[in-house]
Amino acid sequence: PCSPAAAPAAAPGSGGAPPWVVPEVPNGQCPTEKWKVDYWSLTSEESFSLVVNTLRRSGVLPELDVEMASLYNYYKVVKGHYRNNPYHRFAHAIMVVHYSYRYMVAMDVTRNLAKSDVMALIVGALVHDVDHRGRNNAFESMTRSELAIRYNDSSPLENHHCAQAFQIALSRDECNIFKNLEAQTFGTVRQRMIAGILSTDMKFHGDHVRLLQSFQLQPGTDNSQAQFLVEVILHAADISGPVMPKEISMRWVKAIHTEFTLQVEDEKRLGLPVTKFMDGMRDPVYAAKSQVGFLDFVMHPLYDPLWSAFPGLEEAKASFDENKRTIVEVAEG
Repeated sequence: PCSPAAAPAAAPGSGGAPPWVVPEVPNGQCPTEKWKVDYWSLTSEESFSLVVNTLRRSGVLPELDVEMASLYNYYKVVKGHYRNNPYHRFAHAIMVVHYSYRYMVAMDVTRNLAKSDVMALIVGALVHDVDHRGRNNAFESMTRSELAIRYNDSSPLENHHCAQAFQIALSRDECNIFKNLEAQTFGTVRQRMIAGILSTDMKFHGDHVRLLQSFQLQPGTDNSQAQFLVEVILHAADISGPVMPKEISMRWVKAIHTEFTLQVEDEKRLGLPVTKFMDGMRDPVYAAKSQVGFLDFVMHPLYDPLWSAFPGLEEAKASFDENKRTIVEVAEG
């Protein structure tokens, strides 16, 4: 899955610099430091720069000795494995990388995470939906898909994303972003990535909500706390569309509703039970009412404890509140 052709000797127009050389960006000018990024307009080079800057600014580079050429190769192959779905596409991966980093910084938990934890969070965000087919786990199981059979109906998509993430890295040396890690460090990164990616299955949402109710941040890099932080931050970033600035947020809403509609059409064509919460998204009022339900019963239970525990998230909360007002107005006609 990883080809040497993924890494040209130099980027066109770069003056001979190889494409994995990403210049330092002055403070205040880096997209990673802002809450608003137009993910759909980013070039491949700009998306790579965003990934590199999250790793660089969080100290993973150069501390963990990740080879930049390998990182670039890995990035290119991962990008190529994302499908052209309305929502679960590469722009979504970059969104989750961005907001995983923003949450980590705004929550001021970098001191509670080892560099191996941070690498797992950022790389896990990049690959968390790699080769997603644009349909949910229930659809995979109902259609007895290759993934459902392979993973015995247990989080087939998330297990596939995990397997792809490591297969891409470990099958060819030129894509192996882990090759310079000590065995123990690699073990930690792998453990955190697997747990983090699997935790993006919405069936674990209730567990995160329950654990957040009594969560109190403890000083230091406690192992179980670090694992929980990676899982919660990645899960929160994965569903962070409603906390983004309005125009970005509304575009993500439209994208997920389009993907829902495509799944319903497949279900009807195949004679399967129609997924009720995905149906009717072409009606703007009904779609808005559905979104209000998502905000009330999914977002609030997860995010309310985060707002309370981490005051650095106030800007994201303000966007969420504005987006909810807008959606409620549409839902109420």
